[in-house]
Amino acid sequence: MNSLTRSSLRYLIKHPWQFGLSILGIAMGVAIVVSIDIANHSSGKAFNLSMNAVAGKSTHQIIGTSEGIPDSIYFKLRVRYGLKNIAPVIESYVSIPDSGKKIFKLLGVDLFAERPFRDYLSNTGTSIDGELKDFLTGPNSVVLSNGSLAELKKKVGDSLKVFIGGKERTLYISGKITEDERNTSTLENLFICDIATAQELTGKINRIDYIDVIAGNADEEKRLRSILPDGYDLQKSGSRSQTAEQMLEAFNINLQSLSLLALIVGLFLIYNTMTFSVVRRKVLIGTLRSIGVTSNEITTMVIREALIIGIIGTAAGFLAAYFISKYLLIFISQTINDLYYVVSVREIYISPMIIAKGIALGIFATLLSAIKPAREASSVHPRSAMIRSEQESSLLKKVPAMSITGLATIIAGILILLIPTKNIWLSYFGILPIIIGFALLTPVIIILVEKILSPLFKYLFGITGKIASRSIVQNISRTYVAIAALSLAVAATVGVGTMISSFRSTVIDWLESRLNADIFISAPSLVSRRNDAVLSEDLLEKVRALDEVADINFYREIEINQDEKTYHLISSGISQRNHSGFQFKEGEPADAWKRFEEGELLISEPFAYRHDLEVGSMLALKTDNGMREFRVAGVYYDYASDQGLVTMYHTHFKKHWNVKGVSGISAYVKEGFDLNTLKEKIQMLDTDGQQIVVRSFKFLRDTSIEIFDRTFLVAKVLQLLSVIVAFIGILSSLMSLQLERKRELGILRANGLLPSQLFGMVGIQTVMMGLTAGLLALPLGNVLAAILVYIINKRSFGWTMQFDLIPSIMIEAILLSLFAAILAGLYPAYKMSITSPANALREE
Repeated sequence: MNSLTRSSLRYLIKHPWQFGLSILGIAMGVAIVVSIDIANHSSGKAFNLSMNAVAGKSTHQIIGTSEGIPDSIYFKLRVRYGLKNIAPVIESYVSIPDSGKKIFKLLGVDLFAERPFRDYLSNTGTSIDGELKDFLTGPNSVVLSNGSLAELKKKVGDSLKVFIGGKERTLYISGKITEDERNTSTLENLFICDIATAQELTGKINRIDYIDVIAGNADEEKRLRSILPDGYDLQKSGSRSQTAEQMLEAFNINLQSLSLLALIVGLFLIYNTMTFSVVRRKVLIGTLRSIGVTSNEITTMVIREALIIGIIGTAAGFLAAYFISKYLLIFISQTINDLYYVVSVREIYISPMIIAKGIALGIFATLLSAIKPAREASSVHPRSAMIRSEQESSLLKKVPAMSITGLATIIAGILILLIPTKNIWLSYFGILPIIIGFALLTPVIIILVEKILSPLFKYLFGITGKIASRSIVQNISRTYVAIAALSLAVAATVGVGTMISSFRSTVIDWLESRLNADIFISAPSLVSRRNDAVLSEDLLEKVRALDEVADINFYREIEINQDEKTYHLISSGISQRNHSGFQFKEGEPADAWKRFEEGELLISEPFAYRHDLEVGSMLALKTDNGMREFRVAGVYYDYASDQGLVTMYHTHFKKHWNVKGVSGISAYVKEGFDLNTLKEKIQMLDTDGQQIVVRSFKFLRDTSIEIFDRTFLVAKVLQLLSVIVAFIGILSSLMSLQLERKRELGILRANGLLPSQLFGMVGIQTVMMGLTAGLLALPLGNVLAAILVYIINKRSFGWTMQFDLIPSIMIEAILLSLFAAILAGLYPAYKMSITSPANALREE
């Protein structure tokens, strides 16, 4: 170890607070980014494992109509055409109310066709304990893995109360599957039963969901396609996982981008720390240069220190990320279940890519932020080593150039944002120059604020107030970085908060307009955004016949799988009084409704955006009778699904799809009748064992807003963590600044400045820094909010949102900035106020 290395280590050890805060800042930045990646990867991995468990070794799947595939088609393919590598499958979800609403997947299979696809029920790879006779012939018999039995605290022979499609069922555990290490995670989410049992449990009598296929080569695939009836399709087994990934792409990108913001704030902290370490040792560096140490050796010394901080901070960040991700995973998986599909995450998964990304962001970003301080250190001239004000005067001279560069950078960012594209990453890339531009404008803002507030502080607090306010400009090379970091974190709070509030008010207005019935009836659903269970049409007629009911609407939702995409089609039996609930973006309402009743489509704004459709466009859909083209009559605003919806009049829907039942019913109460009486009557109707949920307008609206608030909970957590990183940054900056000014403050103390006055002076300084950061955060935050509302959300989800300036959020931002700065300044102020003048004036 050479003398320079020892000098670096001594410096880091002698300044543990500065060293520790730097590590903490980069650790927090890395932890936030990595924890989001871990949570996203874990939820995606859990879904893929679930899909792989079902798909097994299949290469393709035969997909049927909206009601699945008749048994006869499967038997025809197997017997008449001699296809051996095919197997029927039924899938459904099982919710268990007595176990914290845990959700499992029910997999119905044909034991005699299974061996080539899944070895769960064979003696190869895994083994099943229990009698196969019970599995095949026992009523509602299922087998579970050892892990699932332990989780549910059940054993072979026990019964289990569950809900399938909103109906209560009693399952009997006839056996258990002993996993090997290869498929422990794969099996712990499954209930496996015989295909006939699955048909009874799900109500899919004489029908299956799809047929698994192993197609060995292109010729087999071509032959299969040629013998399939119209309305049936052969798709690759992984297409559903790809569809799920596409659904979550925008959601994941937005989370990752918000997490990167915290790292950017952390980079400001590292830059500030390394700059201060250079300034503090300017005399030492000048002395080293005078005795022959080269500029390259000085650069290496500073970079080495940054590398040490980066390595330790990154390692600590990974450790913190593991624990943070556990909590974020709860919120993210809940959002996925609310909006997209059912996923049950039981393990944390970390990929090599996440580790590589965390290391790259933590270490390389730290080194990048240390380049400028390292260059400054290497350029120190021995003659100027003792001139303290040189760096500050140098930066002050650069303020005009920095301001012009900042404005130019902001304009460059705006130009990038104006590029017509659907690429979300490019949109976020356009935000970066705007952030950098505002950071470059920070010095001029500091100078302006000081000129305005300095007379006020002098009037209120005397000479100590003037010294405190002037010291921010006099030490601008460090204060501006801390202020910029805090303003960026607070601006993110303003931006995301304003975007969420704007979106929330948009959704509330939409709900008030759309939900204009009095009562809403549906079956319990596992995905909050859509009804995956079905009500009988008999119930619809029973509700219609009630004396208290003036009018009803109903709808049926189905998924159409075509071209490896999933379309959500709504068959709507909508009454004329509900037309006012639809607000059209394109199409004249009267004409659109007339065409709708004649068989044309109404599509939601997100669907039109994703598929580049407009009024007059033709949309091809796979019906039960083959592909058909439909004209688009109107495009309406809708915030229920970012994937988009296609709506068709129910009478015409029945001509193309042989689908029974309804997904939901809404009813209007006759004037003079009591709403609660009607609710009670509906709940007392004979539903043939089907659970129903009867909700009022107010309850449904409040539930929808609750789901909305849950969706943005992760964003709010990320906001808080970013502010914590900025708080660490300003604490580090203030401590560094007060330590650097130790001799100056010692002279003031020796000339009669009281400890209380010194404490107050540092306090005034922190207030001014916090106020400056808050004032800078307001325009930046609202600019970010406008970009999120008009560009990012539009390109991510296809929604048009109103933009609201929220005074309460801006006031909170100023208070947050002041609070963070004051809190960060308490310890440095206290530390300096109790330091004796003699110690402060003593030279080392």
